[in-house]
Amino acid sequence: MIMPGVGFDVVPTDCIALLLKHKMPEATKLQLAFASTGGGLSHGTATTMAGNLGEGSLARIDGKLTKVPLGTNGMMVEFFCGKNEPHKELFVMSIPWGDISTAYTTTDIPNIETYTGISKKLYYILKAQGLFNWLLRTAIIREFVIKRIKSLPAGPTDDQRKNARSMVWGSVTNAEGDTATARLCGPDGYTLKMNSSLIILKKVLLGNFEPGYQTPAKQYGWDLVKEVPGVEIQYE
Repeated sequence: MIMPGVGFDVVPTDCIALLLKHKMPEATKLQLAFASTGGGLSHGTATTMAGNLGEGSLARIDGKLTKVPLGTNGMMVEFFCGKNEPHKELFVMSIPWGDISTAYTTTDIPNIETYTGISKKLYYILKAQGLFNWLLRTAIIREFVIKRIKSLPAGPTDDQRKNARSMVWGSVTNAEGDTATARLCGPDGYTLKMNSSLIILKKVLLGNFEPGYQTPAKQYGWDLVKEVPGVEIQYE
């Protein structure tokens, strides 16, 4: 079995996508957004992001992966922060997250957009990226960024991860304009990644797998993410 994305990218978002598909089987559009409070990036994650500088973005449009400018869309989203906490309203912008591929396999929804939390100020700067993408793609710029990354701490500290939260928001729309929404909150992305990867590995070692390419929620159900300690889900 080949199953990419067994960590934060993309277990929680894939599970939210399938939950929403069950809520609205006739959905034609899926939007997924993620954000976090506290925490930070590891060298590996930051270096991967640096490697995509100047490359624009992607969306799933009418079933096809389509190139679009980075930050084509931006909007405010109410994230779920836990049953005893108020919702947190954050600004998000569209990015080429893995779900434009995996969520399509999981749900067959033909139009998919993926978003991440970002400051509005940075969003408007990035919307102008198309003017200097050629510069961002040069080796000298990417090497400079990677050198800066290596000079930073290797990743979030134990205390940062302990106090951080990851959040996911998802919404589906059908041809009539009806919508359904689901939200998830859980531990920081790296802790969630560790637990979800080990949960899936254990299933495989116990013989619970299917040959070929699979996605987490399609293989193990939308409630797979509920097996991760600390995860809470809310849906309308």
